[in-house]
Amino acid sequence: MSKPAPKLHKEEEPFIPYVELEDFDSILQERSQSYSKRMGFLPNCNKLYAHRPQIAAPLWDLNSAIMRDSSSTLPQSLKRRIATRLGKLNNSTYCVSHHCGILQHEEGEDKMKDEGWEMSDEDVHSLLVDKEGGQDEFEKACFDFADAMTLDPTSISEEIYERVKKLLSPAQIVELAAVVGFWKLYNTIHSGLKVPLEAHLLEFSGWINAE
Repeated sequence: MSKPAPKLHKEEEPFIPYVELEDFDSILQERSQSYSKRMGFLPNCNKLYAHRPQIAAPLWDLNSAIMRDSSSTLPQSLKRRIATRLGKLNNSTYCVSHHCGILQHEEGEDKMKDEGWEMSDEDVHSLLVDKEGGQDEFEKACFDFADAMTLDPTSISEEIYERVKKLLSPAQIVELAAVVGFWKLYNTIHSGLKVPLEAHLLEFSGWINAE
């Protein structure tokens, strides 16, 4: 299984103008430097969020708290894989491309410096299309809960709830629900704003069409 052909072939122009980094509000300056250091570049979405710094700042802080805080109760790699799968369920080309770039990134490359999971095309394809996700019963329970909550949070089966309650701590369950809810929010905002995918991630844009 090879990586799907790119869906996008050039970086598009935003439908509203970016805020230039030098014009970022002071409350975003330090956060933006941390973002750029962690990822190796400043994402296009951040340059749009910067129009509303009072919204951007807590969103970026929430992203960090949910996905990579030192207090995390779930493995970072698991949360990244779940976020990738949910991006496809939510039909977010921008987020799926970002996540797949991180999952397939080799540790130590210039771009996306903070994470590198070196996943193969076959593993990413399986993550995106297989109905059963996860490498063990714990992860399968997490993926099943995440899938169900994304599709309809009011219709999660009692069987899934029982498995999650048996295998995860209360703190892990809350964190998992926060991962799902956060990426529903981010996927929706990024798609609604038509955030252009960065040129160096265009090669990953075909993953949204994986079947």
